[in-house]
Amino acid sequence: MIRFGLRLPRTRFERTRTARRRRAPLRSSVLLVAALASASAAADYRVFVTNELSGDLSVIAGDPPALEATVPLGKRPRGIARSKDGQRLYIALSGAPIAPPGIDERSLPPADKSADGIGVYSIADARLESVIRGVENPEQIGVGSEGELFVPTEDSGSVVIADAETGRIAGSVSVGSEPEGIAVSLDRRSVYVTAEGDNAVVVIDA
Repeated sequence: MIRFGLRLPRTRFERTRTARRRRAPLRSSVLLVAALASASAAADYRVFVTNELSGDLSVIAGDPPALEATVPLGKRPRGIARSKDGQRLYIALSGAPIAPPGIDERSLPPADKSADGIGVYSIADARLESVIRGVENPEQIGVGSEGELFVPTEDSGSVVIADAETGRIAGSVSVGSEPEGIAVSLDRRSVYVTAEGDNAVVVIDA
């Protein structure tokens, strides 16, 4: 099974976490966790944690749990999703500078668009296989019934649809202002996207 951690809304917690970042080690930035579990034995599970500030993936396993590996990914790894066959992880990578709440974005350095993409991580080989390009500043990812990837793109106000096998961008759907969160229904027929700037949830017919 797969379990997802949830991001909290931008509140006082975010501001407190931002202050902590200034004095905490890079490894402290954990935005999302995916746990892959086997019903047969507790020792078979793996926990995969993306570390936004240090640009890598922590793999936790064993009984008792321990850090098994640290794998470089790229800039600002955030959202993470599992492939339909359970063999790969798709990880959102972004070259946009980190912007704490309330900061004037005009004061930030320019974004590194070359770092944007979806990292494809092989669970069996414990390595980053490739990076799917053609998405801007991704944060979360949804996986469709045919293995296609739905990626909200805040910069364009749309959800980009990518072929996970070929890396080809199949198209996009406009969803409103600042799309961020995404979830695919259990029957994989609908995709739910939060349009943060519109205070709305948009439903896409997959």
